[in-house]
Amino acid sequence: MDCDVHHNLIMDSRIRVIGQLQLFSGLPPGHIEKIAACGTFIRIAKKTVLMEQGAPGRSMIVLIRGRVKIEQGPALSQLSTVAYREAGDAVGEMSLLDDEPRSARVTAVTDCQAIQIRKEDFRRVVIENPQLCFELLKVTMLRLREATEELTTGRIESIEAKIIRLLEKLPVDESGVLSLNQTQLAKQVGCSREALNRNLHTVVDSGKLVRVGRGKYRLAS
Repeated sequence: MDCDVHHNLIMDSRIRVIGQLQLFSGLPPGHIEKIAACGTFIRIAKKTVLMEQGAPGRSMIVLIRGRVKIEQGPALSQLSTVAYREAGDAVGEMSLLDDEPRSARVTAVTDCQAIQIRKEDFRRVVIENPQLCFELLKVTMLRLREATEELTTGRIESIEAKIIRLLEKLPVDESGVLSLNQTQLAKQVGCSREALNRNLHTVVDSGKLVRVGRGKYRLAS
């Protein structure tokens, strides 16, 4: 394969993955491309600690392949697993915007491939492209406003309620069956895949959803 073609394919892949992240999803394509350009492809061995709770935050990691676990606790000797992240997810993204220490330990559960974006590289891109700063501010303020509206109107949904609401919007086949991608649905709900799986079982047990096969469900009438 021609080197330029190979480079373009890698770049297109980075743009696609980074553009799907919540932090950057509202940015214009040109700005996403600039952010993607400052990322570096890395390989991470199983059991590697990518980020340590309380340590300075110097980069974010976007997973392309593999799985990591997130642990938190009152002390490093009292950590417990609170979530898992998989391909397409990001960890440590807030370190690009603030100077607070890491809020959790992140450890590779499997061998992983990822894109690493260092804080200094990201901030250089922002300095060189001032409009990007305004776009990020708009995205951040929009999310803050949405969260505030949910709090003030009492519209915070349970994971189960979000699952039902999202499933009602998904297309079904001719027999009324939904085909679920749990990784994508977890992102839409805003929870880990494990939490989604637990709550899916609860929804099925409640009779609101019927499982008809692997990854296949039908909403109860």
